[in-house]
Amino acid sequence: MSNYLGIDIGQSSVKIVSVNKDNKERLVLDNIAEEKLNLSEVNKNDLNKRWEAAGKAIKTIIADNKIKNKQVVAALPENEVISRLVRLPPLKDSEILDALRFEAETFVPYPLEEVSLDYEIIDKDEAGRLTVFVIAAKKRINYKLCKII
Repeated sequence: MSNYLGIDIGQSSVKIVSVNKDNKERLVLDNIAEEKLNLSEVNKNDLNKRWEAAGKAIKTIIADNKIKNKQVVAALPENEVISRLVRLPPLKDSEILDALRFEAETFVPYPLEEVSLDYEIIDKDEAGRLTVFVIAAKKRINYKLCKII
């Protein structure tokens, strides 16, 4: 049986769901919880204080609900990621990420070496052109999230 923990770090709270797969491979909700971020007006814009508060909230939820899940799926605050739909010409799978890195230079406001890029192919038309959903998140945000969890 697989255990999954979904974490949504928002502007004012952290929400967590705990799900498992049953013997028929269906997801079953085991737990759902929300913890407000204890941030003063002064600390709301301090990224380090925000991540510290998020870490405390996550640890509180996990301890209070005795959650033991092993795999985590996390959602970052919308203002911490950049996402776009990108159209690409027909490409081999091995060429997509390189093409997206080139495209990302036009919409990611940070140096590309500071971000992690991921993508999902949304559509492929009859001519082989791709519609790709691309997301970029600063590596320091990913690192901070991994340290918390």
